[in-house]
Amino acid sequence: MARRLVVGRVSLHPRGFGFLNFQDESGLDQAAFITPPDLNGFLDGDVVEASLGHTSDGRFSAQELQLRQRHRRELFGTVVVRGRRRFLKVDRLVSNTDWPLEQADHLQPEAPVVATIVGQHLLPARVLEASADLALERCLVRHGLLSQFPAGLAPLVRSGEDEGRRDLRELCTITI
Repeated sequence: MARRLVVGRVSLHPRGFGFLNFQDESGLDQAAFITPPDLNGFLDGDVVEASLGHTSDGRFSAQELQLRQRHRRELFGTVVVRGRRRFLKVDRLVSNTDWPLEQADHLQPEAPVVATIVGQHLLPARVLEASADLALERCLVRHGLLSQFPAGLAPLVRSGEDEGRRDLRELCTITI
C-alpha cells in the first residue's frame, strides 16, 4: 500500500512513543504509532502532517512529521547540563526529549523552570522557588491553565451582588 499524507494531533505516551490521532476518509477516528525518534521536537497536542504507512503487523505508523500548529506556549521542567549547554528536562507527558534552553547560563542544574516557546527557541520565563508547589505548577503548564487572572479581564461585581457573601477572589481556585 502506498504512503499517504494525513493531518492529525500528536498524543504522547510517558514511555517515549506516541500516536497520531486522525480521521480517515470516511470520518472514522484512527491512530498511527509514532516511534520515539520521530517525536523529537514535537509536543503532546501538536497538529502535524505525517506520512502514513503500515507496520509489519498491519497497524498504521506515522513518519516524516511536519508541524502545522502548536497550541502550547510554555513548558515546565528542570534544568540539566550537557557539556556547556543547558536543557530543559520537560514533563514526559508533554515531550519525550529535553529541549535546549537559550539565555540560561545563569540557571543552576535541577532548578525548576517554566519556559516560554518563542518561535524555534525556548526561553526561561520563571525560575520557581524551592518552596513552590511544583506538582501544581507542572499541572498548570501541562494543561495550559492560567495561574493568575489576566489584567483587564477582572470579573465585574455589580453593586449589591456581593452582600452576605465571603470574598474569596484572592484565593487560588481551580474549577472543573
